[in-house]
Amino acid sequence: MLQSTTHDAPWRDGSRRRAHEWWRDTLPTVPVTRDWNAVIACLEQVDHGVSLAVLDGTPRRAVHLPAPGATVFGIQVWLTVGAEVQVDQASVCLPLAGDVVLFSYAAETASRTRIPGGRPVSMVDIRFSEAALALRGAQALCKMLQEHCAASLSRPDKGAFVACMPAPPALIALARTMAACPQNGSLARRLWWQARALEALSVTAELLNSAAPQSVMGDAHQAALRAERVLLQRFGEDWTAARLARMLHMSEKRLQHAFREIVGMTVSARLRAIRLDVAASMLADGRRVTDVAADVGYASLSHFSQSFRAQFGRSPQQWRGPEQGATAG
Repeated sequence: MLQSTTHDAPWRDGSRRRAHEWWRDTLPTVPVTRDWNAVIACLEQVDHGVSLAVLDGTPRRAVHLPAPGATVFGIQVWLTVGAEVQVDQASVCLPLAGDVVLFSYAAETASRTRIPGGRPVSMVDIRFSEAALALRGAQALCKMLQEHCAASLSRPDKGAFVACMPAPPALIALARTMAACPQNGSLARRLWWQARALEALSVTAELLNSAAPQSVMGDAHQAALRAERVLLQRFGEDWTAARLARMLHMSEKRLQHAFREIVGMTVSARLRAIRLDVAASMLADGRRVTDVAADVGYASLSHFSQSFRAQFGRSPQQWRGPEQGATAG
């Protein structure tokens, strides 16, 4: 449910702001739907040109966050997996749980964030208008992002720069704290959020100072690393090299070649290894064989058993141990 003390405040020209009409200098407007109501946990104008949006919930159907239509610098900390971020016709960015997506958009930038339906989403979005960034003497962040952005995710010709990388622990902790905002009074809350927004800028500056440019390794190798991280966090889904290549906007052959160079095996072999490693851990914890097979993405129990024995030299039932074999399922 939306929790914002300023959601019904008027615009400076005196007109009333419509439901879900977000601040025009940082955020786009989204439609009033049951699905958006299910995920908007907090929406605040922290300061002039500084906004905070916390998404935390499960939409029944996919929702789409469009381009802001303004020049902004943004910090998105993703605490769950599954979203897709895309600028114009650039490659799709697939942030995983624990990733931060940094972006700098010009007013004319076309972008879209897709949040799938039927699965939980948790994300903290902090945005600064061009004027707000200048007021805090932080315009250099945009230049730093341009130097560290992922070329395949960005559109320099459209004034759009995007980087996606693992968030440092300090930024994860900050995002969780902002989502839970411990302050009660409206003034205390606003001042507290302003301080946290500045802290987020500070942590981001340090991150960009210490991070290697994402273009150093090359787009294909970066895509291979992203593909592996997708497999690690979403191993229960039906992934193929072709599907990953489509999502990363590259040819299947190029992805497979880069994946073998970086990971040392094919996409299908890596997915199988991840699934079986996770299955072994689940079985060691006493989980039922049938449940484990389904959870790690095997539609056939016999196929799972054959693959498991080939990998570990023992059947799933034997791996669970004799004291649990009677309930193996």
